Amino acid sequence: MSMIGNFRMSTDAEVRALLATPETISDLLYRDDDGSVGGTASFDVDKAWQAIHFLLCGHPWEGDPPLNFIVAGGTPVGEVDVGYGPARVFTSREVAEIAEALKPIGSAELKRRFDAEAFAKNEIYPEIWDEPESECLDGYVLDYFEQLKEFLQRAQAQGRALIVYLN
Repeated sequence: MSMIGNFRMSTDAEVRALLATPETISDLLYRDDDGSVGGTASFDVDKAWQAIHFLLCGHPWEGDPPLNFIVAGGTPVGEVDVGYGPARVFTSREVAEIAEALKPIGSAELKRRFDAEAFAKNEIYPEIWDEPESECLDGYVLDYFEQLKEFLQRAQAQGRALIVYLN
């Protein structure tokens, strides 16, 4: 079973509605893209989600806000399992905080933080850390990180909220 890290732009009004009626989460997540201005409203980082989180936070499942947004933080949407637990929502204000915190962090910095031994020891998903760094890090994790950063900057510019879920 693979676990994909998903991010979907939303509105603060949709977030409030989801929190009031969490059972509607699947209808929202699995509808066609809403065609937001500036590109798609959905984005995924494939299986690189935990690796990005680990590079940002230094821990497999914890970390300080707002950089822990991939696996923690936000508000859970009830107890509805959307694949790997409940989705979490972030208001547009929280998205702006995440985007601002990511601005000074680049791929070069994350590459300096990479330690294949620590990744393997902590069982960071996907467990590919015995492959050449150019394949597992440069051509995969860091590419997705940069795309996620751009996605969040676009969400910030549009004043959008965010839904994060693993499935």
